[in-house]
Amino acid sequence: MKFAIKLCHIDEGEHVNSHWDHYDDPRVQSNLDAFAYGKVMAEYWNNDLRPGDLPMRVLNAQVIGPGSKHKRIPPTDPRQLDMLAPRASRRMQ
Repeated sequence: MKFAIKLCHIDEGEHVNSHWDHYDDPRVQSNLDAFAYGKVMAEYWNNDLRPGDLPMRVLNAQVIGPGSKHKRIPPTDPRQLDMLAPRASRRMQ
């Protein structure tokens, strides 16, 4: 789903510079999922602050609509295809 997360930087307890970031992830299906996604991102950012960086906080999140990304389907191992073939065709090879 496509979703947006409203983030802000926190300077001495005050919210500054809030903005919306847009994402597209098939794992996000609801506003709650989008908010959790944002919290994980903010936590990652906050754990790796450099001098001068301000901590980040999630203010809001909302699903916008269906996503354009598809779920990844791993390629099939060619050896598995051989094992699924009927016995007669395996003998011919």
